[in-house]
Formats: sequence, C-alpha cells, structure tokens
Amino acid sequence: MPPEHRPRFSLRVLVALAAISVICLSCGEKVVLEIRMHALCKDDAGLKVYQTGLLPPSARRPDGSILLGAPMKLPDGWHFTRIGDDDFRLEWKDEILNDGNPYDHLYSDGKLLRNLQRLRRMADRAVVAESVSYTRVGGELTPFGMPSVSICPAKSLQILSAALPR
Repeated sequence: MPPEHRPRFSLRVLVALAAISVICLSCGEKVVLEIRMHALCKDDAGLKVYQTGLLPPSARRPDGSILLGAPMKLPDGWHFTRIGDDDFRLEWKDEILNDGNPYDHLYSDGKLLRNLQRLRRMADRAVVAESVSYTRVGGELTPFGMPSVSICPAKSLQILSAALPR
C-alpha cells in the first residue's frame, strides 16, 4: 500500500484506547469498595444516643468546650480518652474490612474501615452513645500520590455534642 493511502489516525486511536483502558481499569477496586461501603453504611451506620448526661463543670473549659485527656490504647485494639476527671470516656476502634496500602504505589490498593465510637459513663460503665461510620481510602490510579477518600455517612457523627449537651 502506498504511503499516501495509509490511515493517519491509527496511532491516535491506539493512544486513545490505551488511555481509556487505563482510566477504566484504574477505578475498578474503588467502585467495588464504594458499593460495599454504601451497602454496609445503609445497614448499620449512624449515631445512637441511649442517654444524655450532664458533665460536671470541671469537665469543661472556660469557653464551654469539653476537656479531653490524652489518648490511650487498650490491648484489644480500642483507644480511649478521659473526659474531665474520668466521669466519661470516649472509646474508638477502626476495624479493617479491606486491608490495602493506599499510599504505596502509583495504583493504590483500596482500604475499607469500619469506625466505631462509644461514649461510656464510668460511674456504672454504661454505654450512653455509640456511632458507626465507614471510610474508604484509595483503590484507584494515584499519579500524584494522594488517594481519594470517601466517608459514609457523609455528615459527621457528633457523638459528644449529642450525648453531652451543654
């Protein structure tokens, strides 16, 4: 075939198809994790307040904010911080549902977490409020090294302000 009759668009088409393939393949795990996260979120995410309590004045700063102690770790994976003079404790734990490393490669492995929080009254060790949320990190092509993050429910769960009003 003479050179003047060769199609000129074949290289462009090949480059375009390669780019489309990379884009489609790069979001596969992200889409799967997003679907899973929203299904789990629909089932059990949210804030449950069983009792509201009043904090003693010593547990608040002069501006009205809650006085939190230093975070501490328990052997079972839970963390906690004291509120005031240990009248209440805020406890939290992240359960790993999909263990990827979203910061390791150009194509980030997806990570899916179940975030648990509990507010416990220490006088009787009763749980007065708890919240569940989910976080997805990565699962896509990250050319600039920063994976995307998605949280469900999108609205922040304010466990302290819901269970310990002013």
